Amino acid sequence: MKKIIFIVGVLLLAFCSNLIAQDKVVVIPMNSGGKVGGTDKQLQYNNNGVLAGAEVYYDNTNGRLGVGTVSPSAQLEISGENSRVIYSTSAYGDNPVDSAPMFIGRKARGSSLIPAAVMQGDMLTYVGAKGYDGFNWDFLSTGGISFFATENHDEFSKGTGIRFMTTPNGAADKAIRMTITDDGNVGIGTSPMNPPLSRLAVNGLPTAPPDDSGSAILCITANGNLWIDIDATNVCQ
Repeated sequence: MKKIIFIVGVLLLAFCSNLIAQDKVVVIPMNSGGKVGGTDKQLQYNNNGVLAGAEVYYDNTNGRLGVGTVSPSAQLEISGENSRVIYSTSAYGDNPVDSAPMFIGRKARGSSLIPAAVMQGDMLTYVGAKGYDGFNWDFLSTGGISFFATENHDEFSKGTGIRFMTTPNGAADKAIRMTITDDGNVGIGTSPMNPPLSRLAVNGLPTAPPDDSGSAILCITANGNLWIDIDATNVCQ
């Protein structure tokens, strides 16, 4: 029995040594006091036989992972110093649709244990950009693209629209500049409360004299008709 245990132990040691040599096992360093080595929140790994990982930290209190930063401000933050920070995904295969990198954001009401259907107006996914202003970072962004539900979702109805937002010079708040509705209509400068009913609605054109202080809308309908609506609230209805 002792020989069997000894042989099993030798084989297990050889197996683990092989994995470590292939950089497939996370090594937990111990200092002289018997405690885990490294610094607080630091994740360490085997890098070709050398302990590494100074650039990877996990904030267990807030559930955040930082790469290149010791204090991640979100669930995942990747930071670079005087270098490009590039996110790259690769896909291989002959399928013309599915063999491609994809970014998909998911939104549900309720909770992770009991999710509930999203409702009309809910933001489904947001992609934004922001710059440091010398004092702090903006909470969300100063420009972005949002995907939103245009109806209450169920198994057969999942209407979705897209909004594009920018912030003008001399201002701090972004505004919606262009909207694509669930049926493909495009509104530029139109109000979210009055989505475009024509294929293209461009708001902000000056009205003709003598009333040139207002704003008109250029419209292109689904059948190709083109006209200018001087009543900006109608959105070419």
